[in-house]
Amino acid sequence: MLLGAGAAVGIVLVLGALAVPTVVDAQDLRVISRTPVTQPGADQGLRVLTIDDAVAGRLLRRVNVSGASGGAPVPPGVGQLPAAGEVVVSPALRELIAANPHARQRFPQRVVGTIGAAGLTAPDELIAYVGVDAARMPADAVPVVGFGDSDANRRLAVQRGTSDLERLLTPGRMVAFAFAFFLLAPLAVLLSTAAGLSASAREQRLAALRLLGASARQAQAVNAVETGVAATIGVALGYAAFPLLRAISADWSLGRFRWYATDVHVGAGRAATAGAIIAVFAVIVAVAGATPAVLRPVTTRRRTATPAPRAWRLLAFIASVMALLAAMWLGDTTMPALALLAAGMLGVALTLPLVLPALLTRLWAPLLRWTARPVWVTLAARRVLQAPNLASRLVGALMVALFIGGVGTIGTAAYQAANTARQVSDTGWLPQTILTGDQALADKLTPVVGTDNIAYYESLSGIATVAGQQQQVSVVRGSCASLAVLFDTTWTCTPGKAYRAKWSDQLPPGTTLRPADDGDAAVTAFTIPADTAPLNTSPFGQGTDIVVAETPRQGTIVAKVTADQGKLEDWYAVTAALAPTAVVQGYREIPTGFDAGAVIVLVTAGLLITAAMGFIAFAMSTVDRRIATRRANVPLAVIGAPRRTLTAADLTESVSGLILGQLITAAAVILTAGTAAAVLRTASFADLLHTIRPMLTLAAAGVVLGTLITILATTSAGRPTPALLRHE
Repeated sequence: MLLGAGAAVGIVLVLGALAVPTVVDAQDLRVISRTPVTQPGADQGLRVLTIDDAVAGRLLRRVNVSGASGGAPVPPGVGQLPAAGEVVVSPALRELIAANPHARQRFPQRVVGTIGAAGLTAPDELIAYVGVDAARMPADAVPVVGFGDSDANRRLAVQRGTSDLERLLTPGRMVAFAFAFFLLAPLAVLLSTAAGLSASAREQRLAALRLLGASARQAQAVNAVETGVAATIGVALGYAAFPLLRAISADWSLGRFRWYATDVHVGAGRAATAGAIIAVFAVIVAVAGATPAVLRPVTTRRRTATPAPRAWRLLAFIASVMALLAAMWLGDTTMPALALLAAGMLGVALTLPLVLPALLTRLWAPLLRWTARPVWVTLAARRVLQAPNLASRLVGALMVALFIGGVGTIGTAAYQAANTARQVSDTGWLPQTILTGDQALADKLTPVVGTDNIAYYESLSGIATVAGQQQQVSVVRGSCASLAVLFDTTWTCTPGKAYRAKWSDQLPPGTTLRPADDGDAAVTAFTIPADTAPLNTSPFGQGTDIVVAETPRQGTIVAKVTADQGKLEDWYAVTAALAPTAVVQGYREIPTGFDAGAVIVLVTAGLLITAAMGFIAFAMSTVDRRIATRRANVPLAVIGAPRRTLTAADLTESVSGLILGQLITAAAVILTAGTAAAVLRTASFADLLHTIRPMLTLAAAGVVLGTLITILATTSAGRPTPALLRHE
């Protein structure tokens, strides 16, 4: 039964990982289907301008449309494109507009429709089609003749890349690979544990078959059939559960990632292959585990002690630890150091379950030389030394799960430190720029940031000939108030007058200017002035040579917005409401793609699944071990051994391996964190240690939980029944 449950859980998790690429592909196809198809010179008045925005920490896509006549094409999910002053929104955005003031402020237009599922990547997507006047559209906007492409698969292939590697490492497959990293190793251990349940009783039964005359092949065939049938039943139950879970998965989310249930699909061939692999793997584990009993039936029936684990187990683990120490000693992001780091982590993960029996026997053996030892210590020590590999069977899955979880946490923290941009503002404000603005818009935005924090200017580029050499000259034109904001300075500024920057003293006064190759002819109206202005360098005016105190014809709006998330939200909300087609440039966090936040969410989900499988495997192994120990306790109970003595021996045997295993795992995780800090250099050891603290806490919690499971399994076993006494 437990083997079937393990197989059912395994196939559901594997099918979930296999469904990830299909979900991403379906979302990509819907994005392509709503992408505007443009045609220069077409007889179509429809124009589209898409702007990526953000509100309440979520990506918001505003699609500005103009010229939407009755016969204009419409994107999927939209009944009719909005006219000027109207907006069509997604269901999630409609809810957000009702609940969030910044979202509501962005859309003063009248909501006239809701986008259907065919036009959305996911149920929670925030997208709006905003109707605007044609005059607000950029002059170079190309007519839109349709949406989507009849050959969407080709477009999707091009989008994914041209090389085999690029097509392989698509976002969907990257997510699937990440889940596979966290799923496959713990799942293999879980299935191995499930296939090895009741191992003692099974080995005794197979050994008896051999002694009764069955051949080794016949005994293994019986074992394989029993295991295969149980695993197949579990896989079938998992197949039945997967559609039910898929139907309710639309209400689930992984951070900001959501999906439609209809997108979750796994082909019959892949599903069948996954189920077959799980069933075959369970059979292989069961057959391999029973091989000693089949080959040496007399030894198995007599319960002869298992030989002590060989030293190579310790040597393999020590070699892996030495690889991590060598990488730490190199202490640089070089290929040798990275190779040693990867080899050390992989080696530790593979040898953790193997090193536990070797250490455990060497710790328990000296206790048998303690003359005043209690009886329960003797029983626990004898059991550990008789079957040292049982420790790996009990705790191995939990050790592997927690180590992989720790490594995943370390990698996530390093990735986040390397890929999360942080805006450092020594001035207390953040620069924001609107490239295509005018004085009227600047005046409307002034109340948001204040008169002293907004400017409207125009940049011109000219050429001056100095000492026979041509020299580039940068000219900035704006009002006196705007120039003061741009260059963070004050002086007696006279409207209509030109000033030379103090750092441009190599330009002789009176030198004429001519337009640069990509410059504006208006620059010819100026000469190098004699008067200078006390300009300061700023994010807006670096490299400026001349400033002219005149109102520009057309130009750029810049603002100094207080470095506060609320102030930034106010700025973007008002700008979107006043000028929906304006492109705002400046620092802000827009969550898109697989950024640090997305990776953290996905890795955290994988860690939780990994830890859950480790605890499940430990619980199953503990219960199974207590059942086997109960049989072994029958002769001791017959000769009068107190029950509390037997209970103490059972508890000590299980908990000693659990505590030692968790200590080894915690030490390995801490060593990996130190090596990663030295090699990757994206986060300090203190930061990584803080990051893995929850995983270390989980390891300690595993000791407590494992102790409780052991106590429960031991105390609930009950007294030996007459039937069990006769059997033994």
